[in-house]
Amino acid sequence: MNGMMDSIHYLAADYPNLVTITDIGDSWLKNNEGRHDGQHQLPDGGYDIYALNITASDADTTTSRLTSEEKGKMLLTSGVHAREYAPPELLARFVEMMVHGYNENADVTWILRHTEIHAILYVNPDGRFMAERYPDLRRLEGPQLSQAAGTGSYYCNMLANLEVDVLIEEDCVIVLMLCRRQVFQNYGKLVKVKWS
Repeated sequence: MNGMMDSIHYLAADYPNLVTITDIGDSWLKNNEGRHDGQHQLPDGGYDIYALNITASDADTTTSRLTSEEKGKMLLTSGVHAREYAPPELLARFVEMMVHGYNENADVTWILRHTEIHAILYVNPDGRFMAERYPDLRRLEGPQLSQAAGTGSYYCNMLANLEVDVLIEEDCVIVLMLCRRQVFQNYGKLVKVKWS
């Protein structure tokens, strides 16, 4: 996760006219530092949650541009479910494709001149941290479970003590606050939500 965010920050530094990064809020662990019990390897201080805005800059005057208020808005999120590793990677590759395709691909150029793409790679960074470090004991069977014996109760207790519902709810509130700051139009009276 940290490497992915580093690469996105490098992308924003290399293409400041196309990518801006905004800290839209803090993860649950960052807001609740009292959860550190000295026993479990939790991220110290939690994480910032970042939103990327990918669009052609208003300052780029090589051709006429729409202002931010005139552009369509699109919000893409990933990293809600901590153990789904592929969606943040795929979203990052999509962002890179859009940035590298600007002024190279006519469709990408048109999209970025007429649309603001807001992307949140990790809505639940605390959960991702845990998923990368601790096994999912619900998926262990037979010999694997007996190999985890001795550590299983440790992991089970640790995961049971985390308030997972609160992690998800607080992270979702941050995404909703971003939506309130941006005007996401719904012309077709249809909102597509990824359910998994």
